[in-house]
Amino acid sequence: MVKKMNTDEYIAWQNLYTIRLDRLRAVVIQAIFDAKRGLLTEKEASDTIALVNEEVRDIIECGRLIKQLKEAG
Repeated sequence: MVKKMNTDEYIAWQNLYTIRLDRLRAVVIQAIFDAKRGLLTEKEASDTIALVNEEVRDIIECGRLIKQLKEAG
C-alpha cells in the first residue's frame, strides 16, 4: 500500500523525473553527435547504451511512483 505523500514530496519526485529526462536527452544527443563525427569507440558506445538503459529504468520507476502518488492523493 502506498502512503499518501505531501505536496512537497510529490513535487520533488516530479522534479527528479524531469531532471532525469533532461539528462537522458543530453546523453542521447551527445552520443548521436559524437557518432556522426566518428568520435565514439565501440566501448564508449557500449557504455553510452548502458547509461541510457539505466536512466530509462530510473525514469520509469520515477513515473510509477508519481502515478501511485496521484492515485493515492
